[in-house]
Amino acid sequence: MPFAWHVRSKNVGTIVLSIWLMLGNLDNFVNSMVWWNSIADVAPGLCEISVRLKHVMFIAIPASNLVIARKLESIASTRQVRASAADHKRSIIIDLLISVGLPFVYGCLLIVNQTNRYAIIEEAGCWTVLVSSWVFVLLVAAPVVIVSLCSAVY
Repeated sequence: MPFAWHVRSKNVGTIVLSIWLMLGNLDNFVNSMVWWNSIADVAPGLCEISVRLKHVMFIAIPASNLVIARKLESIASTRQVRASAADHKRSIIIDLLISVGLPFVYGCLLIVNQTNRYAIIEEAGCWTVLVSSWVFVLLVAAPVVIVSLCSAVY
């Protein structure tokens, strides 16, 4: 379906998932062009943005899928036949908190488990450097697994 249809129907999960995927693909394209046959730190500001975006993408895609699963479950269930305008507004706010707010908080926690600001990989660009520890499991791996399990339950 065209993106405009999703915007018109206020399908938050699909809209936000499309935006996250577009940003991730754009980031990968720019990184592969800037660091083609080079590992010189020519754009440290771009690396800072890229590292945070890559880290946020770990949870942004599962969170957007959770929002889509919530929407599909609400369509398939027969609990509520008609929803008021307030119900629609509340649903959109909850969907935005899950698909945008949760990744934002997750991105803010990156600094807790970071050893270096970033590493540059030739032809791939800037990547996050994380330490494998219980802090990594608690702040990086567990939230992604929890969001994915919540999506699977729906």
